Amino acid sequence: MSADIPFEIQEEIIKRVVPVKSLIRFRSVSKQWKSLIDSSEFITRHSLHPAKQHHLLLRSEC
Repeated sequence: MSADIPFEIQEEIIKRVVPVKSLIRFRSVSKQWKSLIDSSEFITRHSLHPAKQHHLLLRSEC
């Protein structure tokens, strides 16, 4: 799946994850995800901005 979705879109999805517990689990998905989630920029941005409700719509065509 991750090969089909550009990393930029994956990154936007990860940014919208609120529970830290989920982020910790997501670190094991791939090296890119781990690197992103462990980055100081991501940690700062995630901890400074309160949880907002986001709506995400994805469409995939075969």
